[in-house]
Amino acid sequence: MIYYNPATGGFLDTVIHGTDLPAGIVEVSSERRGQIIAARADGQVIVCSGGVISFQAAPPAPAAVVEEQERIWRGGVMLRAAGLRDRHRDQQELGLPTTLEPDQFMALLLYIQQLRDWPQSELFPAIEHRPVPPTWLADLTHKAPH
Repeated sequence: MIYYNPATGGFLDTVIHGTDLPAGIVEVSSERRGQIIAARADGQVIVCSGGVISFQAAPPAPAAVVEEQERIWRGGVMLRAAGLRDRHRDQQELGLPTTLEPDQFMALLLYIQQLRDWPQSELFPAIEHRPVPPTWLADLTHKAPH
């Protein structure tokens, strides 16, 4: 038999754990165990009340957490964009052919500036309002040598 332990969020199996099990556990079928695992993986909260297990949407993350996550995303994007910017400038200084065309370089600089300004935007940290990269940037950064 399989049991769900609301106190720990784990499962107990009498084959493995024997029959001396803690109070408050709820017997579940293999199918229900799978549903609980899937709900947890989907970010839902598992609620057990009176021996009945239900799933609830997780509360939204606190604003400070969302803002920090967005700053982390922004930092990673800026780092990759700055690498491309620096490579272009180095190529210019060395008199080498540049990876970027002049209009691409200007678009990259504008995008980097938009990323810098993003945390001060009234729409920050809404993901759907992130600065939009130039369409060619993703292909170029994936092909760039490291």
